[in-house]
Amino acid sequence: IGVVTCVTRKRLPPAFRVVAVEANPALVPLVCRNLDLNRCSEGTIVEHAAIAYEETRMVSFLAARHSTDGRIFSDAAAASSLEGHSGVTLVPVLTLSQLLRKHHIEAFTLIADIEGAEHALFA
Repeated sequence: IGVVTCVTRKRLPPAFRVVAVEANPALVPLVCRNLDLNRCSEGTIVEHAAIAYEETRMVSFLAARHSTDGRIFSDAAAASSLEGHSGVTLVPVLTLSQLLRKHHIEAFTLIADIEGAEHALFA
């Protein structure tokens, strides 16, 4: 919902950029609004994507009642079993390297708050 992103933005010099990645399409506008309300938008980019390392360009995102309970599924069998389920949307995939290239970032500090997906990121 943008709390970690906003706190990070406020602690950095204005010349630094913050790139936040949000897989849940319903939360992207909320994150942007919270950043605006807290004067954290300037120098902050909100990227609608999922961080994943499987050989796929899209994953299925299953929304849940609580913002921290959403899940991504890249496995074709798992994803196909979710088809037609309300709350399932396709989300673009980025790796950390792709994200860095996309935003022309060479030096960075990573803050990972991905509700359990940190393991794949570091592996």
